[in-house]
Amino acid sequence: MSHAIAIRIRQPYFLIKPLNLGWNFNRRILLVAFSVLVSSLLSVYIFQVNKLTSDNYLFGRQEKTLSALSQENRILEINSNQMHSLENISILAANFGFEKINDIHYIKVLGSSVAAK
Repeated sequence: MSHAIAIRIRQPYFLIKPLNLGWNFNRRILLVAFSVLVSSLLSVYIFQVNKLTSDNYLFGRQEKTLSALSQENRILEINSNQMHSLENISILAANFGFEKINDIHYIKVLGSSVAAK
């Protein structure tokens, strides 16, 4: 009969022992720190998205206001050009009592009647 012999090889101690760097991490502290970090980053993200949304709304509102003012400016320019046309100026002059002059008469001044220095 043959007997089986089992040989057990013992591993070196330094491979079995966990590497200790002097830091004693507590899982609760690590979990709390990670939760605080994630919640603060999430809060900053929500704040930035809210700010971006409000800025986009205000930008769109300002564009609408600018468009309305530009259109009003064009209308005012057209009205101003129409009011200052030659036809309207002649009507305005007639309303003020001015009349059109056909003949121009010049006054002749004699040289002796003018006081000269």
